[in-house]
Amino acid sequence: MPNPSLRTIVPGLHAAAKADASGNVLELDGQLDAETLCAMAAMCSTHLEGASGMLGLGNLSSWYMVSDKFSFYVHRRAEGFTIATGDVAKNPDANMKKISMTLGDKG
Repeated sequence: MPNPSLRTIVPGLHAAAKADASGNVLELDGQLDAETLCAMAAMCSTHLEGASGMLGLGNLSSWYMVSDKFSFYVHRRAEGFTIATGDVAKNPDANMKKISMTLGDKG
């Protein structure tokens, strides 16, 4: 499991997966299409990191997106990243902060 307590700390999360920097799934907790979502996170992170650099914002450590059906969170580390999915969030920024604090550099 990416972190046994992640789904209990952030209400509404259904699944989490840990991947290497290329998006290859290393661990999975819950039910989700981890291969597809980790590949998508790896591709998006590359472009978001580039945009962050162009804007002078520094290294991108985490990001999220929320649709009308679900929330998707990505916490990056040097060796890869952890993704989490869950219900539509009213305050995704607070959820992302909880995820980042829970994972820290241990992710």
